[in-house]
Amino acid sequence: MRYFALFSILFLMAACANVETRLERVVDSDQPIDFKIGFKHGCASRYASDGYLNYKQNRDGIQYSNNDVYRVGWNEGFNSCSS
Repeated sequence: MRYFALFSILFLMAACANVETRLERVVDSDQPIDFKIGFKHGCASRYASDGYLNYKQNRDGIQYSNNDVYRVGWNEGFNSCSS
């Protein structure tokens, strides 16, 4: 049982590291800031929907409805950050 707990913790840490890598690539890109914010929100929302407790659903409804760049970033983040 102790090994299972250790393996679970290591697995979750690896998953979190993977998220940061994706986010870092987007943050370091030349994408518009609205895209980067949308991507970050979409990615966090995906991990929250997958059950990761340290993430929460995050979507700015006004931006999502009215800002095409934010909406594209959010959708790409949500779709690319699945566990």
